[in-house]
Amino acid sequence: MFASTPYSGAAAISSRVICQPASALLRQRSSRRNHAVKRGSGDLSPGLIARLQDGYTRTPSPLNAVIIVSMGGAVSRVPKDATAFYHRDVAHTMTILSGWPDAAGDGANTAWLKEVWRNLEPDLENRVYVNELHDEGAQRVQGAYGPAYARLVTLKKRYDPDNVFRLNQNILPA
Repeated sequence: MFASTPYSGAAAISSRVICQPASALLRQRSSRRNHAVKRGSGDLSPGLIARLQDGYTRTPSPLNAVIIVSMGGAVSRVPKDATAFYHRDVAHTMTILSGWPDAAGDGANTAWLKEVWRNLEPDLENRVYVNELHDEGAQRVQGAYGPAYARLVTLKKRYDPDNVFRLNQNILPA
């Protein structure tokens, strides 16, 4: 159930959950349905791991996955204010991916993911890497950048005052 996987393996898991093989897309003319939640984590306490394991035993889809990436190393050696990525001191990041083949699984898989996340949330820090955000609102985008957000607003005002580059996780010009 739990295994250590290199980062490239975690990326492959993410691709399998979210993406269908091209042959399946051509046959069904649809894409795989998915939902994900992500957040930084401090220590992986025994209680958190037990709740995660308990939740995963009830997964409604074999495509559902939990990815825990150990941070540290080179990421944590860069000063927090040196780049836009501010949360360099987080010990781990956790992603729960829920993937299923058709609309019939929407309710069960989305409910499963939300229940597992709700049970883990008290132990998770409210930090995230901006590329892992979905449509979560401006406050979550600001939180992803931490204190670097104010510096990015200034840069946005200088280099993109008309907000041409506004897709994904937008920073509004001041």
